[in-house]
Amino acid sequence: MRGWKPKVAPKALFNKVELSEAVALILGPEAGGAFAARWFEENSARIDASGYFTWEPWVDELGTPYISGQPGIRTGPVRSPEQRRTDQVDFWHRHSLKERQGMLAGFSDLHLGLVMLVSDSAADRIGEALDLPPERLARRRANMRDFVVGASDPIV
Repeated sequence: MRGWKPKVAPKALFNKVELSEAVALILGPEAGGAFAARWFEENSARIDASGYFTWEPWVDELGTPYISGQPGIRTGPVRSPEQRRTDQVDFWHRHSLKERQGMLAGFSDLHLGLVMLVSDSAADRIGEALDLPPERLARRRANMRDFVVGASDPIV
């Protein structure tokens, strides 16, 4: 089993306002604000003095990052932007507001992707923390925009 350890000092990723705006993209403004307030309270140990949620990149004993900016191996056909949007709409139509909130309960790449859409400065902070080259950051933001299109359809 790999022994994971922090790679560098914690990095500031996003604040409560940014998370609220990000989550509002898929839950709506009222639910986004309430969710962010609760989430920041539950994760208070990881909030720095400036009010930012912090994250430490972790590596194993060989220096392999736990989350890597390197692209994964893609299998299967490449889908068009229209097909990706259709897939996202189909996915989100199957989930209620409560189910969507559950998907956001624990910290994940979903939080980072949504916050990347809030502002260029938030995207740059996250891209730097994940060591993403500019073209990968741009591609992830484009993919998240498709994701949000699907998620912003009416909640069932």
